[in-house]
Amino acid sequence: STALAEAARLLRPGGTLLVADFSAHDYEAFRDRFAHRRLGFSPEDMETYLRANGFDLQQTRRIQSPDETDVPDVIVWQARRLDTQRSAA
Repeated sequence: STALAEAARLLRPGGTLLVADFSAHDYEAFRDRFAHRRLGFSPEDMETYLRANGFDLQQTRRIQSPDETDVPDVIVWQARRLDTQRSAA
């Protein structure tokens, strides 16, 4: 969530953010092999994190891994930074 807060700070209202990460998985070997702290994100969790940091989810795309590999799918989330400074006029 720290990374999303920083992205929100840097992007202007209406700016686009792309987040790419593995989908939620149970490949524990990734923790040691690639120093992963989390084993991916579910679409629902990422949407919650994006909204909490001032983004509106625009699109989600899942990129499936080849069947013959032991690699989880990748998900790309496209979000738009909301204008959180709007005056109530």
